[in-house]
Order: sequence, then structure tokens, then C-alpha cells
Amino acid sequence: KLFLIIFIVIISLALAVNCIQQSKNHIKCIKQIVLMIENIEILLSFNKMTIQNIFKHLSENETYSMLKFIKPIYNNMVSGTDKYILGNVNLLCLNNTYYLKKDDKDNLKNFFNILGKSDLKGQISNCVLYKEIFKKSLDEIEKTEMLQCKSVGILIIGIGFLISILLL
Repeated sequence: KLFLIIFIVIISLALAVNCIQQSKNHIKCIKQIVLMIENIEILLSFNKMTIQNIFKHLSENETYSMLKFIKPIYNNMVSGTDKYILGNVNLLCLNNTYYLKKDDKDNLKNFFNILGKSDLKGQISNCVLYKEIFKKSLDEIEKTEMLQCKSVGILIIGIGFLISILLL
């Protein structure tokens, strides 16, 4: 019985920690997206780099380690598979980005769909717009998701202890 009780408590603690860690990873991923968009805006504004050179720069930067979709997009650009239709490539690449929610993926896909398809001023405006969208999303996530996850974690731990008490 004691082994079973300890096992249940450990499992409930592991589930709670996993929930909190997923929320932290989601927040970290959104922060990296905001940094990526800021970087794209700067590279477009001051360096007037091409989209392919921007993605080369991003793919070589370790700051965006959670954004696994950057390298495949750049590789597709280099191979000539997809120079201008970023959104289609992203849809495939974004499916492997586990920490992003559907809304985040949709916003990112929309951002990339517009990138490279207008003049420089339009692309910079697009960066400003989506940077604000992701910042608002980040604020909401930090307020609600962490609170919800901590509540769920406490609930899971409580249920684990309740089951343990009932088994005594």
C-alpha cells in the first residue's frame, strides 16, 4: 500500500510539473517570436536585406532555438522550393512547433504570408502589426495560462493526496 501511495503522489507531482513546464515553454516560444519579428523589422529597416538573407541570419542565430520552423523555411528558400510563398512552407513547419497554440500558428502563418509580398514600407508595417499582436497574446498568456496551470497543478496534487489518504 505504501508503495502505491508514494507512486500516486509522484505521478500527480509529475503531471503538475509537466503542466507548468508546458506553459513556461509556450511563453518562452512567444517571446522568441516577438524577438524574431523585431529582428526582421530591424533587418528590413536598416539593412534592407532580402527575405532569404533574413532567414539565413535567423537560422544561424541561437536566440531562436525554440522556433524550429526557421531552418526548414530557409532550407526551402535555398533549394528553390519556395522563395515567395512562405505561408505554405510555414504551415508544414509550424505543425512541428509543439509549444504554439492554434491561434499562435495562425497569426504566424498570416505574418509570413504577407512577408516579402509588398514594398519595404508595407513589410515593416506588417512587422509592427504582428509584433503588437504577439505582445498582446503574450500578456494574456502570462496572466491567464500560468494561473490556470498552477490551479490545475494544485488540483492534481490534491487529488493525488486525496487518493493516497483514501488508500490508507
